[in-house]
Amino acid sequence: MECPSCGAKIRNEDMKCPACGFNLELKDVIGTLKRVDYLIERERGGRFLYSNFNAMRAMSVMAFERMRPIRPILGDRVHVTFPVLRFLSMVSLYPQFAYDFYRLGKLLGYYAIGGLPAGVFRRLSSILKGSETKMLKSRIPQNILINGWKRVGGGILEFIDFDEREGRLRYRLLKSAIFPPGKRLSHPACFIQMGALCGIIEAISGKFCDGIETKCAGMGDPYCEFELYLRDEMGHPGFELIGKEQFKMSMDFIINELIEERKDIRKGAGDYIHISVDQAINYMILSLSKGHVVLSRWSGRLVGERMIELKGIGNIFDALDYLSTLFQNLKVGIMEKELLPDVIGVKIGESVYSSGVKNINMKLCTFIAGILEGALHRSSREDWVVKETRCIANGDEYCEFECRTSDPDALKKMLLG
Repeated sequence: MECPSCGAKIRNEDMKCPACGFNLELKDVIGTLKRVDYLIERERGGRFLYSNFNAMRAMSVMAFERMRPIRPILGDRVHVTFPVLRFLSMVSLYPQFAYDFYRLGKLLGYYAIGGLPAGVFRRLSSILKGSETKMLKSRIPQNILINGWKRVGGGILEFIDFDEREGRLRYRLLKSAIFPPGKRLSHPACFIQMGALCGIIEAISGKFCDGIETKCAGMGDPYCEFELYLRDEMGHPGFELIGKEQFKMSMDFIINELIEERKDIRKGAGDYIHISVDQAINYMILSLSKGHVVLSRWSGRLVGERMIELKGIGNIFDALDYLSTLFQNLKVGIMEKELLPDVIGVKIGESVYSSGVKNINMKLCTFIAGILEGALHRSSREDWVVKETRCIANGDEYCEFECRTSDPDALKKMLLG
């Protein structure tokens, strides 16, 4: 057997990887969002998110009117590559997590309809009183979906047709938020987008909906295409899992795009998406289980290590400066650092994960903590532990991290040169 994080040889009885320390027991907690959990979260999760996340309320409203930004300096959009790296790093560790991303996408789509402004929802409800066929063929709900999808930053969505006999809807997606065009995958992999479309259709039609992706930009197709099927009972998604090596190659491709500072990754669709998408999925991942929190941290660490390795940075000072600039450019947050003999303090203002969130007694920036930890580890070859000590979602004014080496003297030596 091999460790999913570093590839080192492990034994069946190992609880942790002897090479990198990865928690091998995580295999028992991946894919936990099952049928019952999905139905429960579909009813209660939306209420919680709309009550506590300002960005979630803004996501539905912004498709129809201008909103005052939640983040006054960075604005309320984040570069599309950041959530993509979150997705790719997690599924490269455990490809089975694709099923959770699909169901989380369904929840996000379902919640989006529930948060529509009252006037729009009343107009939509008047259509829903007609037959299901009339409603699904109507251009009014389809235009709401297409325009809202574009305004949020999900790409350019096109409605193809609705087959009443088969209960099938077809959509085409150009400028995918997950994979830029290029033949890198053996199977379609836009799990979040397909899930979001199914969740939207569930909310509009009152039926269950599952889909398959028949074309994918990540496979070299000119666009992504989805077939969604209405069901009276909850079914299962129709997709094949992809090997972790393909996800890792795609992740390296995205990181190299950032290193080369390439602009206009999605020409015609913009390179930024609304932070509500990232916030909702991040919160739902961290709420699934303690194992998902650990996996989020390790996926961030994987990203941080690969960034520093591919960039060729060999010391913690350049690594922290690079991350500070990168976070600003990607609109992840405004990073400040303080170097002390026993600890490095990092403050993140306007964090993409917690800005506009009420005090829900949680620390939401686990993935960012992992990136810091991975970058420090790779640039110094020392073991680091990064702990989020403050978070806006925990009632603090900003998010703060303490970065410590396992050997207290190691940091002093680095600072003294």
